[in-house]
Order: sequence, then C-alpha cells, then structure tokens
Amino acid sequence: MTRTDIAAALRQFTGAGMITPKQLADFLGVKTVWRVSEKYLKDLEHIGNRYLIIEVAARLKERCEL
Repeated sequence: MTRTDIAAALRQFTGAGMITPKQLADFLGVKTVWRVSEKYLKDLEHIGNRYLIIEVAARLKERCEL
C-alpha cells in the first residue's frame, strides 16, 4: 500500500482533507486516542486538533512494518 492509497482511504473515511486524532483512532481500530496521537501524530503540524491527511498518511507509511 502506498502513501497515496492511505491518504485516499483516510479521505474517504473522513470525507475531508484533515483528520482528528479520534477519527484516526477509529480508522485504525484503536480504542485509546492518546496512543495514536503519540505514535502517529507527534511533531506533525496541525490546525487546532486537525492534521493534514497527506502528512498523516506519510507518517503511517513510514511506521509500517513488514
């Protein structure tokens, strides 16, 4: 799966170009929002509590394990 595929799936899930930590946790199927924030959203630029999906997709892709 490429970064573009991840971004497209996130856009389809949210219906927008930005995502909140809660939405990302729901997308990943994780109950604890703070774990998602610490692992995937830490140090990303954000507006309020919303993050650009392109940046989140890039972070998810770089954290993927084979």
